[in-house]
Amino acid sequence: MIRLGIIGGGNIVRTRHLAAIASFGSRIRVAGISDTHRERADDLARRHAIARTAANADTALSDVPWMDDVDAVLVATPPFAHGQLVLAALERGKHVLVEKPFVLDLDEGRRAIELAQRRGLILAVNHNFQYSRAFTNLRADLERERLGTIGSAYSLQLSNDQRRLPAWSERLPLGLFYDESPHVFYLLRAFAGRDTVLRSAYCVAPSDPRKSTPHTLDLQLTSGAVPASIHIDFESPICEWTFVLLGERGLGCVDLFRDIYTYLPHDGQHLMREVLATSGLATLAHWRGFAQNGWSYVRHRLYYGFDRIYANFVNAVESGDPSHVAAHDGAEGLAVNLLQHAAVESASG
Repeated sequence: MIRLGIIGGGNIVRTRHLAAIASFGSRIRVAGISDTHRERADDLARRHAIARTAANADTALSDVPWMDDVDAVLVATPPFAHGQLVLAALERGKHVLVEKPFVLDLDEGRRAIELAQRRGLILAVNHNFQYSRAFTNLRADLERERLGTIGSAYSLQLSNDQRRLPAWSERLPLGLFYDESPHVFYLLRAFAGRDTVLRSAYCVAPSDPRKSTPHTLDLQLTSGAVPASIHIDFESPICEWTFVLLGERGLGCVDLFRDIYTYLPHDGQHLMREVLATSGLATLAHWRGFAQNGWSYVRHRLYYGFDRIYANFVNAVESGDPSHVAAHDGAEGLAVNLLQHAAVESASG
């Protein structure tokens, strides 16, 4: 059994991490949890039968009494502290899983990667959506060449600025963009090409000048030979997020929030029968996915790939083989950070 300590007790821990851990059986047990708000850590401990709590106040983890009793640490604090907490945990000989974004300070990220390699420790980043049901289905279609040669990739993110958002997001570079953009960057790298490069960024200022999060942001990239476009609207009336790969034989579209995958074949001459066929297939795929995932969502068992992240992490820790987390290790986290920094610099300029 791997004994896991959790640093941070916010919404993502409550709604995603602890649910995925609970589904994983006896191979992993949460031995301690800490948060800057002790009452929040105590509440989670009562709900999830966690034996020990702490109110951590520094990023050296010297004030967390249960650190010596765990094998691995989940760092799930606001991003500002990620780098220092990851380094502190590695210094104490702990394997680390850290929430995205990996770091804000690129030098801290490089030091963490080097330290993990030198000490033979596992360092993984929670790039979860690539393992969701929908993206697993997309990957299967790519392997079967059902889409044919990929010609382009698109991501559309609509974000309602009145939804529940972390209080600290406006302190990040470009605000909420820095917290959420790792998802689309690692998805592009995983499904379009690892050599993803930012070509341009265009930013429209927020309606509220006190905010760091832009109104809209448009990014143009290339992943190898595949052009990619990202459009984000942070002042939308609804929240939707789609990721689309367009191939010569058809397209694959993922609805991230509902975890629904839709494949639509080439529509030929776009005649009436083909238009109706496309409409029928799209409608059927949506409602089939809704029926499959709706009940899981209500029961908090729609894991969005968190379960696979933990499987990879546990397998890597147990075997000592970092290849289990190669698709979401520290180096991959840093590659995503570099794209984020390039976007911030280009959009700010």
